[in-house]
Amino acid sequence: MKEKFNSIVLNQTIMDSMPGLAYIFDKDKKLVAWNKRGEEILGYSNEELHAGKNPEFAQESDREKLRAAFIETLVKGSGSLEFTIVTKSGKKIPVLTRARACEIEGEVYLIGLAIDISDLVSAREKINEQMKEISRLNELLKAENIYLKDQFESTSIPNEIIG
Repeated sequence: MKEKFNSIVLNQTIMDSMPGLAYIFDKDKKLVAWNKRGEEILGYSNEELHAGKNPEFAQESDREKLRAAFIETLVKGSGSLEFTIVTKSGKKIPVLTRARACEIEGEVYLIGLAIDISDLVSAREKINEQMKEISRLNELLKAENIYLKDQFESTSIPNEIIG
């Protein structure tokens, strides 16, 4: 009994040391374990999460791809996905999650970690805006080059007169 207790304490300690939301779901998509950081991120208390009915943590537009990734991870053994978590307060947090399927005492579980990628998403958006601006400026430069070429050709002295 003491060995099993020590194992549970060790596992929870490991999960609580994770930087993001560490989680364990059963094959029926029920959240069965999580770390303290997960409670902080999601805004739900330990009691609320233990109550049995899991809230939808993903924004509605991501739910189908999340369901598909869950099944694929169970089948293939591992998987990853970017999606947006919706907290209890309604805050949206983009995350990258990586999970593995494993069997514990004859039951299949999905164990993973979700990391906040807000800074990455923001950087991607800035890069996309900058790429659009570069394309716009490139088109203006092409137009200006055509204009200058036409101006040059219309005002140049023909070669046969010079030489």
